Amino acid sequence: MKLLILGAGMYVTGRHFTDAGTVLTSAIQVLAKEKQNEITVCATSPYNSVIVDDAAERIQEALGLSINVNYISYDGTTESLAKIVRERAINVAIVATPDHLHFEQVKTLLELGIHCLCVKPLVPTVKQHSILTALADKNFLLGVIEFHKRWDESNLLAKKYISDQKLGTIHNISVNYSQRLMIPCKIFEGWVRHTNIFQYLGIHYVDLILWLTESKPLRLCALGTHGILNDRGIDTWDSVHVWLVLRRQHGEEFLSQFNLSWIDSDSSPALSNQHFSILGSEGRLEIDQSNRGISATLVNQPMQHLNPWFSEILPSPDGRSEMQGYGFKSIAQFLKDTRQIIDYKENASSFIGRRPTFHDCIASTQVIEAVNHCLKDSINDFIDL
Repeated sequence: MKLLILGAGMYVTGRHFTDAGTVLTSAIQVLAKEKQNEITVCATSPYNSVIVDDAAERIQEALGLSINVNYISYDGTTESLAKIVRERAINVAIVATPDHLHFEQVKTLLELGIHCLCVKPLVPTVKQHSILTALADKNFLLGVIEFHKRWDESNLLAKKYISDQKLGTIHNISVNYSQRLMIPCKIFEGWVRHTNIFQYLGIHYVDLILWLTESKPLRLCALGTHGILNDRGIDTWDSVHVWLVLRRQHGEEFLSQFNLSWIDSDSSPALSNQHFSILGSEGRLEIDQSNRGISATLVNQPMQHLNPWFSEILPSPDGRSEMQGYGFKSIAQFLKDTRQIIDYKENASSFIGRRPTFHDCIASTQVIEAVNHCLKDSINDFIDL
């Protein structure tokens, strides 16, 4: 397998207390098992070469593995991207770039016959989503969105309870999700004006709720707040609040409320504060996905809530160090699935309904587009989807 990782940011190589980073570590662990596999990391800055080389060396040393990892900088054009794909004989790609770049990048890769995993959100409009889905189908390719919350055991427990009707009829699901101010002000300051907290982060929980409840969105209302980020010269919403009505397969409707923001203090003990609750006619489920029971004060770091269940290099029972967690599982699953397709053991269409494919996730893009419409046009009433 010749893997292209497009993007070299925090999620790929690790930054700001995230240690190894999820994408590159996961790819190395999965692909180093076969000598013919190669990884190419591609981004627009030549300065990322040192970052990627250091990360690759650090990760391989930690895992005790070896694989050929190269960094190539390019000018950001689709022509340059296509040239790299052809020259490196790429057949699989993971797109981990800012939201507004996804459509052209994924479209180019699909046109070149490349299986794609794209970080969320795939795109902000249903039209773009439909174009990419049709392209993947036309070229018999696997297109997946990296909605890793589908692999989180706490969410799998929620799905089991809902499927087994342990909560009765779903009445409402409430999501509270916030991040530190450093995310829009420092980490994403170069492109944050092209997105908002709901599109970038809240969509995780939209997909999760749609998947947990096997429902479809009907109508929504959205409001945003301005002030803190604008005062810092950042043109995006401080918070976005959404009320979404959904319908399940047997016709019952329920309400989901989303309170999303990225203006938490940088001294907050968790990079992401994540809580959601499900209220049913016969029960209630409360899930805290930021404070999972582990708090620590480490060398030169403030007290923080730790989540080793996401993606972390940890000791295995046999004493080896291995990447573990639901973030790892999401990426590893895509690489394993594409290996099955490349080896003619599966076809891309067989994964529809089993993974967060472009086909399966168009409703989440529908919600993004409607929320952005409400925010842009200051619509303060429910709109139909």
